[in-house]
Amino acid sequence: MVDAARNRVRRGEDATVQDLDSQLKSVVDQHGPWTAMSIKLPGGVHTRAPAVDHRLRRIVHRAVLFKAHANAACAIDHSRSASSRRDRQG
Repeated sequence: MVDAARNRVRRGEDATVQDLDSQLKSVVDQHGPWTAMSIKLPGGVHTRAPAVDHRLRRIVHRAVLFKAHANAACAIDHSRSASSRRDRQG
């Protein structure tokens, strides 16, 4: 049913967007409000009001920590190899 609605939305039929919106409202009435991420449906219909996704902040934070950890590990490896060269030379 939604696939047919998508095809009609692509052709620019406003009635289909309203139909999709009413179908979404029917699902919400049956199962409760949408609690997961907002999904953008054809015609600008969203499963819930778009909101800030705070997961991006956590992902970026973890990437920064990973990079810092990798840099620290690289520095330790570099100092170990430099000290082992000095031990071999001395």
